[in-house]
Amino acid sequence: MKKQKLILPIAILFTVMTLVLVSAAAAENNMSSPIDGVNYTSTITVTVNYDGHNSHNMSNVTCYYGITSATTWLLEIENTTAYQRLFTGSATISAIADGLLYNITCYMRNASIGEDGSTYNKTFTVTKVGIDNRAPTIDISVDYSEITLHRILKYSTAMSDATSGLDGTEVCNITDPRGTVYSVSTSADDAFFDETAITGTYTLSCSAADRTAVNGNSTSVTFDVKTSGPLVKYEEKAVTKIPFIGEIFDIIKNIFSGIGRAIENILSGFKK
Repeated sequence: MKKQKLILPIAILFTVMTLVLVSAAAAENNMSSPIDGVNYTSTITVTVNYDGHNSHNMSNVTCYYGITSATTWLLEIENTTAYQRLFTGSATISAIADGLLYNITCYMRNASIGEDGSTYNKTFTVTKVGIDNRAPTIDISVDYSEITLHRILKYSTAMSDATSGLDGTEVCNITDPRGTVYSVSTSADDAFFDETAITGTYTLSCSAADRTAVNGNSTSVTFDVKTSGPLVKYEEKAVTKIPFIGEIFDIIKNIFSGIGRAIENILSGFKK
């Protein structure tokens, strides 16, 4: 009976000790930011949390970056309080080449032990961190030959982002001279707009953002709707007038009269 009473407390104690050891081991390597496979722009925040033993004298965290190995200095986060376990700092990344994936490694130093391979000098590494400082590109092409009153406007757009790709929120609008806004197609193929019922200046604008949720871009073009199209040059040509029937009879009559006079003249010559 006494043995059974002892088994339960021992089992509970063993379970608690196991959980403590597991959680301590898991907490010893905790770099919550940046995150693997995520693209960053402008600045990057590094957050390192060390909850392991002997954290009472952690002096600083130094971070490096690189494509294959992290050897280029990124930032250093100084210790600010005793027994500090959480270190957070930010670095500007606008000068780092876009469109590439980087490894970031941070070293946590223990001032009382030293920096050369000590047991409690911890290393934290993340991989495949993307840098994307460039906004999407937007091009708009308008077929100006179609811009006349009550005519259909033909246009096309080209929107892309070479680094992280577009986030799918691309938008195009046309604003007419009265200020009325029409939502129109963002298609890269030929698109059409037929609300050209009034004359004046129209504005076609498009916007797009990339997957960093930070980089965005927009552009616009204007076009005029006129009352008519361009003038067409032409040449006047002489047109032969078709006579009426009465005029035809007069012509025939005159012809025969002329023939009769010619015959009379000939006969008069023979009589002489």
